[in-house]
Amino acid sequence: MNLSEHFTLAELTHTNTGLPNTPNEEELRRLRTLAALMEKVRHTLGDKPITVNSAFRSNAVNSAYGSVD
Repeated sequence: MNLSEHFTLAELTHTNTGLPNTPNEEELRRLRTLAALMEKVRHTLGDKPITVNSAFRSNAVNSAYGSVD
């Protein structure tokens, strides 16, 4: 699923934990907003690709990394 022209849901929710990392409707809305902002950054940088390492963690994934909500 594309969240914007250059950013996909799979890209923004990727994890190597093997745990579910599926956003709820509110989180998905926020990820769309983030993708729109990242499009502006991408354009400002001369339309060069941006590599995303982490944009969303479910509670399960967050816990696996030892982080808190």
